[in-house]
Amino acid sequence: MGHKTLVVPFLLIMLTAAGCGGSSSSSNNDGPGGGSGGEEGVTFTASGAVTGQFNGMMDFHYMDFDDFGVDGARWELSGNDGSGGSQSFSLVIAIESLDNGGAGIGRPPVGSYDIGFEINSTEVFTTIFTHIGAGGVVNSTEYVSDSDTWTGTLTITESSSNVVKGTFSANLFSEDFCTAEGCVGDSVNINGEFTAHERVF
Repeated sequence: MGHKTLVVPFLLIMLTAAGCGGSSSSSNNDGPGGGSGGEEGVTFTASGAVTGQFNGMMDFHYMDFDDFGVDGARWELSGNDGSGGSQSFSLVIAIESLDNGGAGIGRPPVGSYDIGFEINSTEVFTTIFTHIGAGGVVNSTEYVSDSDTWTGTLTITESSSNVVKGTFSANLFSEDFCTAEGCVGDSVNINGEFTAHERVF
């Protein structure tokens, strides 16, 4: 499947969000700016290999970075729960480009976008849903959008420097360990809505 070639795996996403690995700045399409407060959140249902309803916080942020001498940029929606001390999921919906220093990456305007995987795309959003089991992060399974076919839709209904709102629906895939008979892939369908404010670093 195409997600084998993901440019930024989940671990790197988490490190970058924590401020590690290259320079980062919080921004929107209009350039760097301060964060905003207020309520934010994501609610979605999952069916397939994972079933249930998930609720948590969600924010958005822009990062420019220099990885091994290659300038790029990334804009993402990032959600998770665990404010009570027990995290059950994380959700990342992002675009990223290493072309021309990440030119064209920024807060998306109102509209509908494909969810899938396309290197250096400013229009196709990669989605990663990590289901975290009872054992914590070490007992987690990652489900990602596929590049072979666009597997979902992200709809932005409001987009400003203070808030981004919308809905999403996607089929995501995970591969178990491969055996002599081949690889077994599980799939999850997620459908939800969100209200995200700019991340305050």
